[in-house]
Amino acid sequence: MSVLLFGKGLLLGLAIAAPVGPIGALCISRTLTRGFWAGVAGGLGTALADAAYAMLAAVGFAAFAAVLSVIATPLKKNHQASEPRKTPETTIAPFI
Repeated sequence: MSVLLFGKGLLLGLAIAAPVGPIGALCISRTLTRGFWAGVAGGLGTALADAAYAMLAAVGFAAFAAVLSVIATPLKKNHQASEPRKTPETTIAPFI
């Protein structure tokens, strides 16, 4: 089997397997109507917007985790203080 044929088949398989959504269709349309660089600019703009949304989501999750860690500390202390100490008799007794 030729390496060139394998490479072409691999590229064709990846092109078919990649889902084309509305933004991908827009990039293809701009590339065909306005040229290669317009398509590249549209693709880079899409990637930049996706990266900005991902960064905002990561910052939001980090802030939410920080708030939860502050709230969880008093809850853990109160829970440990009010929970009775478990002995083998208290853990087995409800099942007898």
